[in-house]
Amino acid sequence: MTYKTRKPQSVKERMGWVFYLRTPPRKADTMKAQRKILINYANANGLGVVGEYADVANANRPCLRPKFSEMLKKIESGEVRKIICLAKSYLSQNAYESSLIDMYLHSRKLEAVRYVGNHKQKTKRINGG
Repeated sequence: MTYKTRKPQSVKERMGWVFYLRTPPRKADTMKAQRKILINYANANGLGVVGEYADVANANRPCLRPKFSEMLKKIESGEVRKIICLAKSYLSQNAYESSLIDMYLHSRKLEAVRYVGNHKQKTKRINGG
């Protein structure tokens, strides 16, 4: 999938941002709207987006999110370092998943996670050396 975002200028930016999208099966048509919000946000903030992970999944069965699982493996391998998502509840659906994301941030396997729902920027980032 190609995004109309600016081209990364440095090596650090090439390890760019990825989108994570999730929608319940009965509202699968909302995926397009989520994608549009995230693309607009990335464009407005000059973020280089290099990929997307999207799951159509039921909140009652959070373990059945194959793209989320794939993204976690890529975080572990260092291929994914920054995530843009509509809201925290879309990314982590339970305390375990929330703890995983926090652990990746604290261990610096993730550089940043941005939640942009309702067009409000919320960045969770670990500062320091």
